[in-house]
Amino acid sequence: MVSEKEFRQGLRDIWVRPGMTLEVHSSLSSFGHMESGIEAVIRALQEAVTQGGSIFMPALRLSREMDLSPSDREMGIVTKIKILEPDCERSAMGLIADTFRKMPDVCTGEGVFRTSGWRKNGGKAADSGLRYALEQGGKLCSSGWIFTN
Repeated sequence: MVSEKEFRQGLRDIWVRPGMTLEVHSSLSSFGHMESGIEAVIRALQEAVTQGGSIFMPALRLSREMDLSPSDREMGIVTKIKILEPDCERSAMGLIADTFRKMPDVCTGEGVFRTSGWRKNGGKAADSGLRYALEQGGKLCSSGWIFTN
């Protein structure tokens, strides 16, 4: 169990700072269960980058992998997923991203390969997806690791 305080300190330890553009790919299980829940994860990320920063998360309309039938295997299919409706409740992106995209102050793009964005330039998610974060020198936070371009 991770406390909200420990999670906030972890963000500081990996150099998440005010004003930065942060692209987040994570699952709740990647760092253990958060005692305050999913909203606490998102709140801590938002407070770390502040309103002067941006957070982007994938909001792909894709399901988790589906079971393959014998005929699927016969045809050589190795993975099967389906495209979800735009207002789907859950996706393969995980609870953090699914909760984030449904928040009232988050902008989400169109199409299957969409992105959600928050605050400064958050609306860019609708225009250019995750490419915007890369072009702005953003950082990628994935299950506790930070990668820079």
